[in-house]
Amino acid sequence: MYRIKSLYDNILDGTTVATYGGQSRTTYTTLAATKTASGGALSLDKMETLHNAVTSGSVAPTIGLCNETV
Repeated sequence: MYRIKSLYDNILDGTTVATYGGQSRTTYTTLAATKTASGGALSLDKMETLHNAVTSGSVAPTIGLCNETV
């Protein structure tokens, strides 16, 4: 039985935590999070770029989360 360690492990891209729930993020690429490097202030254009990067056909995120510093 595999246990998911934390939500933090879920949002990693695989460079730190290579598996999720016992499954390889290399084999199952949908288990890897998406990182979008960006400098400067957050803007709607940057948010749209990330949204487009994680959208697949008609399947798109319905929620976006951030901390209080954004």
